[in-house]
Amino acid sequence: MIGIGKLVFDDLESAEEYFETQFFEIKQQIQSKPLLRATAKQRIKSLQELQEFESVIDLTPAQVNFSLPSYSGLNMHEAWLIFSSTYSSWKLRSFNASTPSELLALIEIGFHLQRDFYGLIPSVQWEEEDPKVGATEQLMNLHTGFAEYKSKGIVDFSELALVPFTEIKANEITYLFFLELKRLSLRFQYV
Repeated sequence: MIGIGKLVFDDLESAEEYFETQFFEIKQQIQSKPLLRATAKQRIKSLQELQEFESVIDLTPAQVNFSLPSYSGLNMHEAWLIFSSTYSSWKLRSFNASTPSELLALIEIGFHLQRDFYGLIPSVQWEEEDPKVGATEQLMNLHTGFAEYKSKGIVDFSELALVPFTEIKANEITYLFFLELKRLSLRFQYV
């Protein structure tokens, strides 16, 4: 019999199987939904409980080195490209984490990564209702919108705040882009 926290297993193999199943499910959940503090709270708690398995099943936490980008001096299109590339790398690294300790450190890094980028986006004010903050963003709408405004010569996030609502509402591509921007600007307070 092996006791780990409040759990009791018949043998080490049963404990390892339980750990692997639970750890994999948490990693899948992190990949499939936006990383927000409120929705990650239960996953973080579960990971903290799984940390007890690290010494029992002889897991050595990997060193977590993940550089956060600087957006200083970049236009909004460049900042978006760097953020989306870094966030993709972060997701891959998180999915490949081998221990709960490593994944917990990466989750904190993920919060900082998002907060740094979302903080660049001006608060989008318009008459439409707010998008669901926890819904997965539509990356194609963001890519298309950033490219469209770059071609129009608008390169700073602050300039987007000056786009009139009539222009936003008149074009579906523009509307969907601003809807995603609003989702990200609202997320800032949740990461």
